[in-house]
Amino acid sequence: MLHYVKTGKRALSGKVLYRLEEAEIRVGLRQQKKEIDLRDREREPFYEWMLELRLRWRRHPSDRDEIALAVRVLFPKSASEILVWLRDQ
Repeated sequence: MLHYVKTGKRALSGKVLYRLEEAEIRVGLRQQKKEIDLRDREREPFYEWMLELRLRWRRHPSDRDEIALAVRVLFPKSASEILVWLRDQ
């Protein structure tokens, strides 16, 4: 099952993926991820992904609760800043 998840053949919910990453960090299989800093756009590899997420936020209002939940799970320390950035139009 883990092989399917890691290779992208099987999808897990954001909550389960978060728990899996936390477990891997605790046992030393993975290093803790750095939080995304939206002010450092040139060096941040995820900025394009964030722009696409922002477009989805604007185009599909029905997805906003799901997006907000994912942001809170993936980026707990900077979730409020990211959500403000997503809402800013």
